[in-house]
Amino acid sequence: MMLEAWQNLCKEFTPEQFGNLLRRAAPAFRPIPDTLGYHLAEGDIFDGAAQIGVIEYPDAQTVTVGTVHIKSELTARSSKRRQYDLVKTILKAGNHNAGVFAFYDDAGRFRLSLVTVTYHGTRRQFSTFRRYTFFVDPESPNKTFLQQMQRADFSSLTGIMTTFSLEAVSDEFYKEFKPKFDAIAAAVQGTDDGDLKEDFALLFTIRIIFLGFVQKKRWLGNNPMFFNSFWEEYRQSGTANTFYRDWLQPLFFEALSTPPGHLVAYGHAPYSAETQTVLQMAPYLNGELFKRKQDVDDLGLWIPDDPIEDFFDFLFQYNFTVEENELFDEELELNPEFLGIIFERITNMDQGAVYTPRVEVDLMCRLALVKWLIQGTGISK
Repeated sequence: MMLEAWQNLCKEFTPEQFGNLLRRAAPAFRPIPDTLGYHLAEGDIFDGAAQIGVIEYPDAQTVTVGTVHIKSELTARSSKRRQYDLVKTILKAGNHNAGVFAFYDDAGRFRLSLVTVTYHGTRRQFSTFRRYTFFVDPESPNKTFLQQMQRADFSSLTGIMTTFSLEAVSDEFYKEFKPKFDAIAAAVQGTDDGDLKEDFALLFTIRIIFLGFVQKKRWLGNNPMFFNSFWEEYRQSGTANTFYRDWLQPLFFEALSTPPGHLVAYGHAPYSAETQTVLQMAPYLNGELFKRKQDVDDLGLWIPDDPIEDFFDFLFQYNFTVEENELFDEELELNPEFLGIIFERITNMDQGAVYTPRVEVDLMCRLALVKWLIQGTGISK
């Protein structure tokens, strides 16, 4: 099965295994091994680069496929621009329409990137490259990557671009997210008002997803999987349907709403000494998200255990990244921009709840800065 093959690649990346997968996934793939080491500079962060093959399409479009070894540890943030520039250089020399490259380190971490070329008439413009990437760490969830690779269409360049597109990833996530959200809303206890249930469910899901980023930054007990441990400790306590009221509410409204050092005393949860310390030293997220919302959080509403567990099982299979997308880079994981798109779909768009993508914000900021400079200096050119 292809899914199992991609799962094995996530566990232990090797160029050979990657090449074998492409042979199976892309009917038009031709193994054409070639060294690309001459593109590397002395003292570079890369110490090996090779083409493993080329995908050749009937319309004369070609996609080069290669691997690049990185000397040091590869992270979600490391050397993304340098990786992009290397692929750009390789594409210039090879006259290909696109490149799919895997950057990998000795620990099995890899970044699978797509770089495509845009055209203006007959002239190739390399300045308008966009790179779409999946970062895979054997020790982190890789559900987004596995979902997209399982559905990947390598029969055309358009199909590859769809596989690596933020829109496609968002669509797949939303297909799973919406039923989970609806189940939580339906399960809310303490009211029969459908709109109020949805408001409460929306607050719950936003808070939990936001805390997915907080735990990714290791701000909750230096544990990137804090919620797994938190939930498991609750399950071992022997109580039922008290997780929201006795465990999550103290986390939301005390631990994250007061400066570090505050002893969490709300509720009756039998926290371990370790968990009590984590809550006591949790970051002070001085904002509105973890303050009780009037006419929602003050009405005694709560959520049973089963839909919470189901939502956790769904959500924490995904890899969270705290890096927002850049103009030259799209990280196809759960990031702030990605989630802005998701919540735009579920909130009241008819009332003006529209997420503004980073590229548009960047343009508006640049235009505003130019206008300010013109007014301040009197120089119009």
